[in-house]
Amino acid sequence: MRRLLVAAGVLVALLAAATLAAWWVGRALGPRLTRERIEAALAEALDRPVRVERVALRPWLGRLEVEGIAIPPEAAIGRAEVSVGISSLWRRELVLSRILLEDVRLDLVAGAGPGVPAVPDRIALGPVTAAVRLVQVERARLAHRDP
Repeated sequence: MRRLLVAAGVLVALLAAATLAAWWVGRALGPRLTRERIEAALAEALDRPVRVERVALRPWLGRLEVEGIAIPPEAAIGRAEVSVGISSLWRRELVLSRILLEDVRLDLVAGAGPGVPAVPDRIALGPVTAAVRLVQVERARLAHRDP
């Protein structure tokens, strides 16, 4: 009986250590990997370099927060918050129910580039598609120059 209790205690300690290690690795490496993936996806979609300062992934709230998005030289977004929901597990479809962009700066020069990109209705994220429902912009500054 004593050996059984010792074995159970060791098993509980190993499970606790594995859980703590997984939490620490996810906390330390998760935002970095997510930041790099978001930078790469935005750079591919916009066809220009993109830099992201910080990413906070809150899966229990269904929320992704991105801060310090820089798209040199014409745009910057102070903070972006994306609320995610599940539309259909069978069809592998998510819903981006709300995309909030705060402190947006957009500097456009006539004839110098493609202008403001359109927001698509659906976005392909690997094997999953995401439907875009609502995009909100707060505290924006738009400058347009026509030389």
